[in-house]
Amino acid sequence: MTKGQIIELLPIKTQRHFVKALVTVNHWTDDSWHVLHETYGEIPCELIPVVSPAGPLHRLRAGRRESMSLGVAES
Repeated sequence: MTKGQIIELLPIKTQRHFVKALVTVNHWTDDSWHVLHETYGEIPCELIPVVSPAGPLHRLRAGRRESMSLGVAES
């Protein structure tokens, strides 16, 4: 099982979006993904590349580096 994979559901002719839709997601052995909806059948989808954060955000303030995520000033 692949954890953290983001899949974008693409619109179809009869449905512009699938917000809050209940779907079944299958990851096949050929590494393809298939999303199934009870009414609309298989929904086209695209994988979104997983990106890791660059690290904690910092900003400079009066010669000190301040961590934005923790609010802790560093000398």
